[in-house]
Amino acid sequence: AALRDIHPCLWPRLLRNWARLQYGCEISFRRTTIERLSNAIRNDVEKPHRIDVDGDLFLLLERGQLLLSPKANRNDLVKEWNWPAQPILDADALHLTSRIINAPDGLNNADPWCEYWDADVLGPELLLRPRMPGDRMTVLGSDAPTRIKKLLSGSTLGSEDKRRLSLVCQTDGTVIWLPGVRRSATALVTPETRRVVEFCCELR
Repeated sequence: AALRDIHPCLWPRLLRNWARLQYGCEISFRRTTIERLSNAIRNDVEKPHRIDVDGDLFLLLERGQLLLSPKANRNDLVKEWNWPAQPILDADALHLTSRIINAPDGLNNADPWCEYWDADVLGPELLLRPRMPGDRMTVLGSDAPTRIKKLLSGSTLGSEDKRRLSLVCQTDGTVIWLPGVRRSATALVTPETRRVVEFCCELR
């Protein structure tokens, strides 16, 4: 690991910057976390080594690479959402609601916490999951995918809110909405749309 050549007294600041740039979250690394990481690197631990960060995250040192991961199994954190049958979903820090509405003329929405979708194009099944390294979304108005961490870094959300956000995805894993930030062009409401579903999200 590159940290091996840097004095451990500098690690807290370097790790904070790393977490901010790579994962879009603000974390203060405790002294005990730094000491355990230093020992693992100094002793050349070969097996994957987990080091507690806080109640939700751990550092994973594996094959010379350092990752930040949720403590729970990733699959345990994925929530299935059949929005027609389940118009209210509470998933960790998010409270989501869905409702079918009439499509007004010139539907424009300035609230990033509420979005409108063509219900028939979208389909009834969606997934909510935590952000992971390398996640991307092709945002509305763009032809190329943008990294989720870049979208978060340009948002006005606080660091704690950024950390608590989940992604709304289609069942194939395609990210379609980062609530409070941006949406994709998936299932846009058009003049041909017959049914419009409104999704609203609140952070609890």
